[in-house]
Formats: sequence, structure tokens, C-alpha cells
Amino acid sequence: MSMTLSEVAAAAMVAGLRYRYDETLGMILVGFGETGFRDPNTGEHSIVIVLMLGDDGRTLQVFLPACYDLSECEHREAAFSCFLQICYRTSLLQFEYDADSGHVHYVCELPIEDGKLTAAQIGRVVSQMVHALEYFDPIVQRSMATGETDFDDADVDDGDDEGEGADRPPLELADLIRAAGGVEGLRRLLSDAGRV
Repeated sequence: MSMTLSEVAAAAMVAGLRYRYDETLGMILVGFGETGFRDPNTGEHSIVIVLMLGDDGRTLQVFLPACYDLSECEHREAAFSCFLQICYRTSLLQFEYDADSGHVHYVCELPIEDGKLTAAQIGRVVSQMVHALEYFDPIVQRSMATGETDFDDADVDDGDDEGEGADRPPLELADLIRAAGGVEGLRRLLSDAGRV
């Protein structure tokens, strides 16, 4: 075994992620509250990302299970097109469809092989998943509701029209948010600085 779940949990802690380590289920749950994404299972505006080891500790599976439910979606083909276009626009991330349940899972599988993943690597992939999910969710929701998949005319706040910090890459912003203690920590910092 290349890496243990305890080592992954230690790296998640160093990365500043809020998590729950469930040894009996063999997974780590990383939570993000007050997000723009609405969980279809709970109805809450939160994201819970699962970290699990696979292939005898030689891969780390990072995923958000059942993030979309297409079981009764009338515009399933548009949603699939949307998911494919998102995969073209992001690195590392992909969607998996479970035809039996109609659920779509957001996944990333990181090879470990005979090495160890660092806290920075784990933190980065989790941050990238959260950012991409929040950024693209309005486009996915619209494609599921209307059958339209338009990335140019989407009502998505990508920061392009904001002043300070607009030229920062999304992953750098995600890293800064994580360093500030999450969205709530960032809000406190901005409030203390009189910016909110």
C-alpha cells in the first residue's frame, strides 16, 4: 500500500480542509458550507467531497457523489453536452453517469503508485473541484431545465468585471479562500477591512 487513509487525513489537515475521517467506511468527508451549489439530495447550499483510497492505496479517488440527478430530466442530452464541455474547460476533473440511478458523480482520480501525495496536491484538487462546481453549476442547471447549453451567455460570476483581483487565476483565488479559513473567514477579513 502506497498511502494510508490516515496519511491522507493528515495531509487534509495540513491543507486546512475541514473534514471528518470515517475509518469504518474508509473515507474522508470534506465539507464546504454556504456555497453557490445546491445539493440535490439535501437541498442545502453545501458541498461534501469524499476522499477514498483505491487500488490498494495506489490511487486517491476524490469525488462528489450524486451531484446531479438526471433520472427525470427532460433535457438529458443537453446536460451530457454540458458535462462534456466542462471537462474540456477543466483539468483533472470528469463526470460519471450511473444509468441505474440517473445520478451524475463529479470525480477525480489521482495516481499515487509508490509515492505520497502532498497536502498541497490534495488541497489543490479539492479546491479546484469546489471552484469548478460552483462556477459551472448555473450553466448545468440551465441546460437541465431548458435544454440550452450556452457558456458565453451564462449568468455566472467569474470575476471578470470586478476591479481588484479580477486577473487572479481561479485556483489562486480558491487557495486564498482556503488560506483565509474558507468563505466565512474571507467574509470576516473583508468585513474587518471595510470591504463588505
